[in-house]
Amino acid sequence: MPRKTNLIEKELSYRITGILFNIHNDLGRYCLEKQYGDALANRLKLENINFIREHPIELEGRKSNFVDFIIEDKIIIELKAKPFITKNDYYQTRRYLELLNLELGIIVDFRQKYLKPKRILNPKYSEHLDKFVNWDYIKAFTVVELLVAMGLFVVLIGIATGGFIKTLRTQKAVVGLMAANDNMNLALEQMAREIRTGYHFSKISDTEFQFVNANNQVVWYRLNEGAIEKGTEDILLNRTYKKITADNIRVINFKIELFGNNSGDGYPPRITISLSITGTDGYLENITTNIQTTISARVLDT
Repeated sequence: MPRKTNLIEKELSYRITGILFNIHNDLGRYCLEKQYGDALANRLKLENINFIREHPIELEGRKSNFVDFIIEDKIIIELKAKPFITKNDYYQTRRYLELLNLELGIIVDFRQKYLKPKRILNPKYSEHLDKFVNWDYIKAFTVVELLVAMGLFVVLIGIATGGFIKTLRTQKAVVGLMAANDNMNLALEQMAREIRTGYHFSKISDTEFQFVNANNQVVWYRLNEGAIEKGTEDILLNRTYKKITADNIRVINFKIELFGNNSGDGYPPRITISLSITGTDGYLENITTNIQTTISARVLDT
């Protein structure tokens, strides 16, 4: 006989899930993460549900991460708009739960054809088993797991058709490009979080710009030797750059357009980033992906 279990924050989580499904129906699958976030904020206000957006998480004394939404000081919401929810996404949300001492988090990926919000539980409370539903935490695919599943299929087809070698190379190229694209999205998301809370934007060149972040620290982002780098200065004004793109990515083109940065124009600054990337794997030679995104700051330049 199955053991009876109770959902954590059952009524509130059901209300939030209903709102997420309505947003998915209204906006579809191909909007930006920020657009889904704006829609969620508007719906929560209409429902008189209290929330905090982009709540900073301090790690080693620095605000380096931001939680998308905290609902009623009870539930964390992490919004995604990418092909797959990975185990890294799960571990990140669980880490937020532990740092904020909350029990329940929900990850939702609007890129999926059928919306499937994932409930993440704080392991600190795992001894209260009567409050948990047996979700086995999360059933998300990593790139490695996807490669294994695709590899088994390719082996069977390749043996049957005699084209195993060619098919294997194609599949490796596909998986490599998926991994490069996913890692590039993570780098762009890091930039976007900092840009949204920044001010005093200035375009230095087509491939470099600077602004002041939420910690009142001047930062630079630039393209250098096929990688995107973030620059900061120490108290002696010595500037250092650190690569934020993964080693499996090579950025071919990187162009920046800055709008609305004139004082008193009544518009928030907007950064449009256009880039082309490829993987460093030999299977990805002459295969590129083009990405463009526009990020709006929340503070008007005055």
